[in-house]
Amino acid sequence: MPIAAIVGTVLSAANQGVTIATGSATAGTWITVAVNYAVPYLVASVGYLSGRRVYARMSPPPQDARHPIGAARLGGEPKDSSGTPSAPKEPFGSSPPEGVPNVSHLPSLPPDAGLLEFFKEVPGAARPLLDYTQAVLRGDSPLTVAERELIGAYVSGLNACRFCRSVHSTIATEFGVPRETLTSALSDIDSSAVEDRMKPLLHFARKLTETPGQITADDARTVLDAGWEEGALRDAVTVCALLNMMNRIVDGLGLASHDGYVAAAASLLADGGYEGVKATL
Repeated sequence: MPIAAIVGTVLSAANQGVTIATGSATAGTWITVAVNYAVPYLVASVGYLSGRRVYARMSPPPQDARHPIGAARLGGEPKDSSGTPSAPKEPFGSSPPEGVPNVSHLPSLPPDAGLLEFFKEVPGAARPLLDYTQAVLRGDSPLTVAERELIGAYVSGLNACRFCRSVHSTIATEFGVPRETLTSALSDIDSSAVEDRMKPLLHFARKLTETPGQITADDARTVLDAGWEEGALRDAVTVCALLNMMNRIVDGLGLASHDGYVAAAASLLADGGYEGVKATL
């Protein structure tokens, strides 16, 4: 409303100011003045309502409507061995402290905007990025989808990027990675539940994430000696690099990481891949 008043006043002063000041204003003049105020008010209102619709669509559902992705897809609640519904589990690792809000760092976005809202702001850059992400995480590779999603979740865990860690760990679970695998790997790779063949790849990903300038040919040789072909190392490096970039986009812009947004994103990506996100832009 204040912006509409300012814009309306400036337009009226510039276009009808002399007519009004000289006492020559007619009914038509005052109708034009009214339009000067009405148009910016309507434009501002439409922009505000559009932003609220996006926010509402990605807001978390009521507490009693939240379910792990797998349970929601099967149409029922998870149950323990006695048949009693069990509480939903947080995917891999702990949540941030209760009551800590997520606030977008971009004033033009809703306060709880997520990655999708950011992509819609830059569709020209987002579409090729999503094509690349689809190729890296779903394209042909010596690494399975589960192994690539595990690497992505692991890198995001190292970077403490809650949104990316939660999304990719949930997707990895959907593709068969045991829930406790990432938690144990983040504590200690060698004693973790990760299969032995994957451990050199995770060691490589950790070093590439934390001290990239110290990577040597010996690090690559350790991966190859574990039985991986060169294409697997190449693809692991690519996944690691991609997730490091995405972690910095999400955390640098303060994008949403609440449970409802994570669940919606993980469901979309597990079912439709990263191409499904591009279709929404």
